[in-house]
Amino acid sequence: TRAELTTMMVKTTKEDIRGTIEKKVFPDLPYYHWSARYVEAAKDAGLVIGYPDKQFKADRKITRAEGASVASRFNDEELTSPDEKLYSNEKPYSDVGVKHWAAGRIDTLKQKGILDYIATDRFAPKQGLTRAEAAEILAKTDFGVARIEALLNWNKGYGVKSMLKIEPQE
Repeated sequence: TRAELTTMMVKTTKEDIRGTIEKKVFPDLPYYHWSARYVEAAKDAGLVIGYPDKQFKADRKITRAEGASVASRFNDEELTSPDEKLYSNEKPYSDVGVKHWAAGRIDTLKQKGILDYIATDRFAPKQGLTRAEAAEILAKTDFGVARIEALLNWNKGYGVKSMLKIEPQE
């Protein structure tokens, strides 16, 4: 859902968020909703903006186009304006026209190799984004790559000290 992806991104980048929400972040998102703290943090970071009618629709399944849009913001892909289009004037996928609302962001992720898991020329922008796709996309963002490299670095990620056997001293 939209709330799950938002929470996943915030938890990936920040410590667990504590505290209560005393204001509504979006008119349709009650302050007591389980994801409200994470949605607020994501909105403050510019990762989510909601729909044109100011709604967030937290429990709605997120589409691939929405997921790509959020992921490009997560990867700090700045488009100079909402009308900025593509790397070229060609459609990024056969089913994503140059005038599609997310075409620029989808094309950006495709050009960076973040969408390489899609083996066909069809993106299916209205299809639901799966959890596996979300994990794949986030892992290929600059942040995800850096985190994975740090984890795979024996001296940083795993920690040599945790693997040493310490003998008691007499």
